[in-house]
Amino acid sequence: MPRWDDYGAALDRIRFEASPLPVDFADHTMSQMLALVQAEDWTRGWSHINAYGEALGLAAEKAAKDEDRVNLEKIGRTLHQLVERLSRMDEHYLTQAIARRVLVSGCKGLAKAWQNLGEPERAKPYEEIVRDLGPSRSRAPVPSPAPDALDLGQTSAFLAKTILGSRKPHSTPVSEAEVRAGRMAEYAMYERFMIHVGAVFLFLVAIFLGITWWRDRRKLGLLPERLAGMLQFRDHLLILALGFGLPVAVYAASTRGDYLGARDFALGEERFILWILQIVSLGVAVLLLSLSFARCCLSRRATMLAMEGRLMDTQVWMAILALGMIPVGAVLPRVLSSGKWMEMMCWSSAGFMAGLPLLWVLYLAVYQFAGNPATRLHRALLVRGVIWPLCLAMLLAVAAIPLLYAEEKSWVARLDYDALSPEFDIFNTRGERDEGRWLQGDLKRYLESIR
Repeated sequence: MPRWDDYGAALDRIRFEASPLPVDFADHTMSQMLALVQAEDWTRGWSHINAYGEALGLAAEKAAKDEDRVNLEKIGRTLHQLVERLSRMDEHYLTQAIARRVLVSGCKGLAKAWQNLGEPERAKPYEEIVRDLGPSRSRAPVPSPAPDALDLGQTSAFLAKTILGSRKPHSTPVSEAEVRAGRMAEYAMYERFMIHVGAVFLFLVAIFLGITWWRDRRKLGLLPERLAGMLQFRDHLLILALGFGLPVAVYAASTRGDYLGARDFALGEERFILWILQIVSLGVAVLLLSLSFARCCLSRRATMLAMEGRLMDTQVWMAILALGMIPVGAVLPRVLSSGKWMEMMCWSSAGFMAGLPLLWVLYLAVYQFAGNPATRLHRALLVRGVIWPLCLAMLLAVAAIPLLYAEEKSWVARLDYDALSPEFDIFNTRGERDEGRWLQGDLKRYLESIR
């Protein structure tokens, strides 16, 4: 008998030991992608082994044509030994699938050969194997397994798109705790990127306010600075706490609170779009609330300026709308699957709640330069009331980036099901190993019937 030696497991161990452990989620995805790039195309080599089964089937048909029963029995024993040795090599799913394919290819020729020799009883075991294991029925009917974390979509979005994210019928269920680290690491990575964007947004707002500051000084002189000097330190602290701290607290409660379950499932396309709308609404809410509270503080400190506005004017409503979009964006993913009309209503509501306040901010930016000259002093005072709290908010956002990166690395260090190891890699997952063991036992039962 020919001998086959599979060095795939040994090479996988060498690669694993030579590769550094992933530090963040980007490193983790890179290690997954590198695992797909094999220096040797061993999958193609395994597939070519099927030619041995076809060759034995053709040899069986020739032996039947020559009415050589002795050689035909020898071919049957050779096929049995070949498939048995292939199946014993390892418990890999691909190995067992190829062994089954070789068995079916050889059994087709042997069944036809014994039929041609007028011995249907000897052909029957081979025909049963072809019928049970052939392309039309690759395995015995299996009841659908109970949904696990893979079926429910509780993995990371990256894992769900790979072969690691699919469950085999005979594999052991994967719990949510086993895939939680990968999912949370992915959320932390994307949140870090979004905080970068948020910090850039606040930086651009600060530049815009600086330009308007310089423009107002040319027209109003030092009057705005002297009037804005009436704001005390606790006023600036109040603007920062309510203008920046309140939206951030609402965002943290909405995206990280267990009661809303915003991160219980993979970050799919719908969740990602809603998350972007949440981040946009967060930035808009910070700006509008800071302006609203700055006006309140200025109207209280300088009543002669008549800066007090109505309690619920347009800007306050826009701020409430932007702030409300943050928790709404966390709840909507659970409602989107309720039906087509409900889905349309949800997306329309999300677009309205995030888009209208953003348009109001653009309107305020234009009005800052082309507004009523009679209220130029009020606008200049608001700029001076919010610029320092917004600059401090930008610095706090920048300071949060390394904290989020540390959180991401912490989750990556706790990877369980997602992690590669010498035993389980992207070509030999735990689910495929379980399925391979079942296929191996099933194949052994069929081999006994043709011994």
